[in-house]
Amino acid sequence: MPDPYSVVEYRIENLRRILGDSPDIDASALEDKLHLVYFEEYFAALKAKTIVVETEYVDRDFLEDYAGYYVRCFTKYRRKCRRLHFFNLAFSGKDFEAVLSGSPTNPFCPCMAQRNLGKGLKRILNASLV
Repeated sequence: MPDPYSVVEYRIENLRRILGDSPDIDASALEDKLHLVYFEEYFAALKAKTIVVETEYVDRDFLEDYAGYYVRCFTKYRRKCRRLHFFNLAFSGKDFEAVLSGSPTNPFCPCMAQRNLGKGLKRILNASLV
């Protein structure tokens, strides 16, 4: 079972690796999409510094789609997604673990929520990135 999350320095190369890290995705096909150009410009403007990746995220909307259609297919599709959180604050995995443990002396606790730039889902369906 994979780790429940990972903390990665934001760089477009790291985001490209995270999005392309799947046996169902052809990395060269990912290069042809405009997603990466958009993400690079968008997160540069927001000054993103860190990505937290939830590796086995259960998305309710995706599960509804899965239950309504994909569960009936002969192809075995994944039921779980990856959720990516972007921050304009640089921190390590150790810093993030301290926040999760609720350590009141952790300097990242008060400001981490304020520095969250948002989140997105990585879903894989039929060799397409959604």
